[in-house]
Amino acid sequence: MKFLVDVCLSREVAGAVAAAQGNCLHWLAIGPDNARDSEIMAWCTTNDHVLITADQDFGSILKYTGAKGPSVILLRTPDHAPATVVPLVLDVIERFAKELKDGCLIAVDERAARLRRLPIE
Repeated sequence: MKFLVDVCLSREVAGAVAAAQGNCLHWLAIGPDNARDSEIMAWCTTNDHVLITADQDFGSILKYTGAKGPSVILLRTPDHAPATVVPLVLDVIERFAKELKDGCLIAVDERAARLRRLPIE
């Protein structure tokens, strides 16, 4: 599986996910920091990457467009420091690998991970 970390998260998150899982890029290695959400989603879909973000707009976009992808790991933590979010992301990747490949939105915080299969109806 391939991953893309959104600009709202640190490059350190991308580095840690890459070290643990292999293929992971940070958006700033691909595009500008002011890219529209639709551009990031289109890139992930075209290039078969799971998006890792803390931007809740991506969940709304998936819901209102009925899109079948890309899969999104949505961090809903107040603290976006790598030490906080990397363990959560790696746990989600391990626990939900099949679902991420099939298309889903996973909202995760310190207490739980909630999965919605795509498209969201």
